[in-house]
Amino acid sequence: MRKYINLLISLILIINNYFFCIKIAYANPDFYSKNIQDLTFLNDKITSFISNYNKYYRSNVKSSSFDIRTVLPKCITPLKLQWTKSIFVPEVYKLKDNHYYIRVTCNKSVLNKRWDTYILTTRDEKDFK
Repeated sequence: MRKYINLLISLILIINNYFFCIKIAYANPDFYSKNIQDLTFLNDKITSFISNYNKYYRSNVKSSSFDIRTVLPKCITPLKLQWTKSIFVPEVYKLKDNHYYIRVTCNKSVLNKRWDTYILTTRDEKDFK
């Protein structure tokens, strides 16, 4: 009898946990659409930034796009885009990285945090203007 009671309690706990997990997963289905930055929006901003640069300087600079695994909190302030040198290679290593990056900055996100992300471009040191 005791064995059946333990089995019954275990079964109840398993079923309860299963429905609890489903409830959490489906409680707010549009959480991601409201709190995660849309990468196509960021890619459009970067494309516009580069096309303006190419038009003004008559160059042919291209950029990479975001990795689809990138997850950024949604920005609630206007994004800032600017040229920057690589910050990934510390000067201690004496490695030379001539490429420029586009630094995308959000001063305030939905998490009340600031974030930066960098996009590699084909702009080289010799293209600097």
